[in-house]
Amino acid sequence: MCISKHRLCDSITDCKYNDDEECAQINGSCLLYGLGDLFKCTTTNICISSALVEDRWYHCGRDKNFYCDDEDLNDLYIRKHISITNICDGFTELILVTTNGRNETDEPECKYWTCKNTYTRCDRFWNCFHGTDEVDCYSSHTNQFMCLPLVKANYSNIDCLDGTDEPKLCRSNLYQSSDNNF
Repeated sequence: MCISKHRLCDSITDCKYNDDEECAQINGSCLLYGLGDLFKCTTTNICISSALVEDRWYHCGRDKNFYCDDEDLNDLYIRKHISITNICDGFTELILVTTNGRNETDEPECKYWTCKNTYTRCDRFWNCFHGTDEVDCYSSHTNQFMCLPLVKANYSNIDCLDGTDEPKLCRSNLYQSSDNNF
């Protein structure tokens, strides 16, 4: 007997052995995901029928903070669309995402945040100690890369015309008093 995919996991038994309601097998595989009538649970990585969303039952399960994807849709939107101001603020707002085999949130490696992030990379300012956030960046002035070995950075000898290889030296000399100033 064939039944419509819309009748899977809808809490109504259509098959003799209740196979259409074996949601752990149907949902767990997410084989039907992408057909538009299923909802993917991010906390448990299963799919459920869209008819079960916001029905006051926790079909997706709940996480350690009692959050449930299929019942808390406003929270789900917020947790998927994180603002830059929420990154490394000490609170985990973003749903756990797997990136390159690692579980990530909005609080990853925050001790390096000021140095290594998309917003400070190649902005012509050294946010990392040896300027590693500016390594291999394209120069709009010369239209080519200019690379210095890292050992030549911050070693008290200016190699670049603008002194960007010695930010500490240039900062310390910037405020020295001189009789020639007005």
